[in-house]
Amino acid sequence: MSRLKEDLHSSSQVIPKLRAEKELESRELTQRNLKLEAELRSLEPLRQDALQLRSEAGSLESLRQELNAKVQGLTKELEQQSSENQRIPAMIAERDDLRQELIRARAALDYEKNAKPELMAQVQAVEKDLVTMAQESEKLRAEIEKRRAPPPSRGQRLWSLRATSWDGRARHVRQRL
Repeated sequence: MSRLKEDLHSSSQVIPKLRAEKELESRELTQRNLKLEAELRSLEPLRQDALQLRSEAGSLESLRQELNAKVQGLTKELEQQSSENQRIPAMIAERDDLRQELIRARAALDYEKNAKPELMAQVQAVEKDLVTMAQESEKLRAEIEKRRAPPPSRGQRLWSLRATSWDGRARHVRQRL
């Protein structure tokens, strides 16, 4: 029993020490916990910033994809413009040919405009000559008919003079003279 008493006595001395150590350890843990909580509270804005940065990174990634699509579209359009630009010299040559053709057409039109009055005068002169020729042809035909016909008697000649107009009589008289 003495041993037990000794053990008890030593245990009773050790228990306060252990309690003191545990209390000290508990205080240290509490202080450490408070420090960690304070650190966590101080890191909360950083956590919020990190979340915001992740969100912005996601939107920047979608913006990057959108811009890549636009760049591809612009590249395709640039290639089309480049191929069209290669056709420009041929188009310029065609335009110059059309311009020369237009100049020639205008010159021909101006020539025809200037020649038209002359041609009209010539046409009118030819028409006048044709009318004159038709009249002379008619006269010749009438004269041929007269010569083919038997000579009229005196009564028929007078009748024919009265039946003709003044111009006809005058011509008839002139022809006889």
